[in-house]
Amino acid sequence: MNNKLIVLFLLAIGLVGYDWYYNQPSRRAKMNAQDETNNALRADLATAIQARDKVGGLKQDIEQTNRTINQLLNRLPMRSEAGTLLEQITTVKKGIRFESITPGEIVSKTIKVKISQPPVSGTVTYEQLELALNMIATFRELGKYLDNIEKIPRLVEVVGLKMTSSGAGKPMTVKMTVKTYIYGGR
Repeated sequence: MNNKLIVLFLLAIGLVGYDWYYNQPSRRAKMNAQDETNNALRADLATAIQARDKVGGLKQDIEQTNRTINQLLNRLPMRSEAGTLLEQITTVKKGIRFESITPGEIVSKTIKVKISQPPVSGTVTYEQLELALNMIATFRELGKYLDNIEKIPRLVEVVGLKMTSSGAGKPMTVKMTVKTYIYGGR
């Protein structure tokens, strides 16, 4: 019986040795390959989690950008509002007398827009209307008028101002050029 146990023990040691020598290297190679695959998947998962976490912030950035664009578009008059804007520019309470108001031609302009984060580019087309205003006003009333123009909810830019005095205490002759920008063809 001892001989049988010794033979069985030697046979078991031989089988374990055979397995260790011939089969173990291929199992190790498969395990190493699986570990590399698992590590790559973990890295991909970490990247996906980071991207998911950034999506919420990007959505908020997009919403904020859309709100800003809408606010800016609200400051640009539409073509149908140009008459109302002209009325706002030329309406004064007292102290200013308009000698002439000469609208220029409506000039169409296209600009390229490029945003770096996230990378977006495109073009924006708008129209530019220039008005030449000739008026008679005192210095104080001209200051009030310019303050009122600044308070107009639409985008109006004073691009030229020339004042000529006709003497102390007398109203001045004022030549002013204003620009407004029209968005869209409505």
